[in-house]
Amino acid sequence: MAFDTITLDLTSLEHQENNRPNSITRLRQEVNALFGPEGEADLMNYGHLEVTGCWAAAEESAEIELEEAYSLIVKVISSVQALSHFNWMPLNFPIQSSIIEALPARVSSVSVSLARGDSPRVPPKQEVLFPLVFINGLRSLSLVDCEESYQTVLWSICLRNQNLKTVRYMMASNYKPKISSGNQDAIARVGREVAAEMMAREVARGGYRALLCANNYGRLNSAFGWAECIEFRNRRFARNALGHTANNVLPIEELTLKNVVVDELSLAEILDNLKKVVFKGVCFDAGARFAEEATERGVEVVFEEI
Repeated sequence: MAFDTITLDLTSLEHQENNRPNSITRLRQEVNALFGPEGEADLMNYGHLEVTGCWAAAEESAEIELEEAYSLIVKVISSVQALSHFNWMPLNFPIQSSIIEALPARVSSVSVSLARGDSPRVPPKQEVLFPLVFINGLRSLSLVDCEESYQTVLWSICLRNQNLKTVRYMMASNYKPKISSGNQDAIARVGREVAAEMMAREVARGGYRALLCANNYGRLNSAFGWAECIEFRNRRFARNALGHTANNVLPIEELTLKNVVVDELSLAEILDNLKKVVFKGVCFDAGARFAEEATERGVEVVFEEI
């Protein structure tokens, strides 16, 4: 059965009241149109909800309007009984835990932009997304425009959910990680030392396995030290101890990564169900083995520049 889509646009109306930003006015109108004058909504035909646009509010009332906006969106989420797809894509309206907590257990696809844009608020913390761990029917998860690392919650969701087949983890173009862990720092240090030799070897044999989505070696080499490092080693130990996954493998069949360094030592071992991997932006395979092993196992490997 095909369901209709509800779109809540947070963009301020063109004709602003007294030259004041009025995103909240637009949102009130959209929600009132759904619920009608009696305040009751018949949303049985809706299964998809999208929140988009660019939030704007007068400075003196910004916090009050922001809280009202979150409450209105939660009201809509709670009223869509057949909600299966949820997309959160506002440019400068960080997601809040109340939004995630309102999602029903039946939701199968969640896509969240974690960019803060020009919002004075800090990027959402990982804890905001943890309620997703308990949505057992989740089949598709996208975390995009990430300005911080969300790997802890991401892999926690994957470990707990055997239905999750499609994962997109895409860092913001301006992402600069806080390199504090010894493992990440070691990968960056070793990467700088071996990158030139490894890439020369690949070029000599006409290969591209060490080269993911970059047209020049300097740009690729600079990925070390700033890119998000995707590594499963600690998660693998936790997974084995907790026994959350059948046969000790993650269920992911399609994985999309953007602006990352891949630790192939653990990726190649844990993603036995993988059928397709997409690398976007500037990515680097720390050992130049993951893409090669994936290809040998019949996994479709796609490189996309942005």
